[in-house]
Amino acid sequence: MDSVFEKLETAQGGEKKTPSWWRNAAKVAMRSTISEATKEEIIQRERSNTDDGNGVRYTPRKGTLILFEYDAKTTKEKLKYYDRMPLCVVLDVTVDEMVAANLHYVSPKKRLKTIEQLSKGKIDVPRRVIHKYKRSDVQNRLYIEIAESDWDSAMYLPLEQFVSAVGAIEVPVTAKKVWLKYDLLTKYRFRAKRKVQ
Repeated sequence: MDSVFEKLETAQGGEKKTPSWWRNAAKVAMRSTISEATKEEIIQRERSNTDDGNGVRYTPRKGTLILFEYDAKTTKEKLKYYDRMPLCVVLDVTVDEMVAANLHYVSPKKRLKTIEQLSKGKIDVPRRVIHKYKRSDVQNRLYIEIAESDWDSAMYLPLEQFVSAVGAIEVPVTAKKVWLKYDLLTKYRFRAKRKVQ
């Protein structure tokens, strides 16, 4: 089974694509990857608790980098904006929610330090990008755990989908607007030893 990133590479076909193309293609690739995963495979992955590059999971593991589709159903009215396709370093997981650092809130250049530290067995994320996610608001309640070999691709691809809720309508928000605010705050950091569990 091809990973999300292999599917994106195939779909791109070596051509230059727009950020909106990448966002739409990412949705298709994620949904395809999720639909190809059998319930038995996911359960086996959960039980073995081993690194399975770009595997689909029901429960995100602390210390991993994940990608998922999110709809902040119960809180979108209170949020200035949120990301519908978070790229997160998982910090804590409970039955109902997950605490994670969404790297999409900072520009790709600012994500580099986090990815480098993850590779060295450390968590080093900007404090302001740490959010609580209701697990019931995760599309299909499924997550894609990103293999270390694909961290660079995940970090640089324009997959973020920021939206602002105006009543029942979701209005797109540019990533540059979000980065302008959050890039200034990256000096305030949360650091810990990376332990996958």
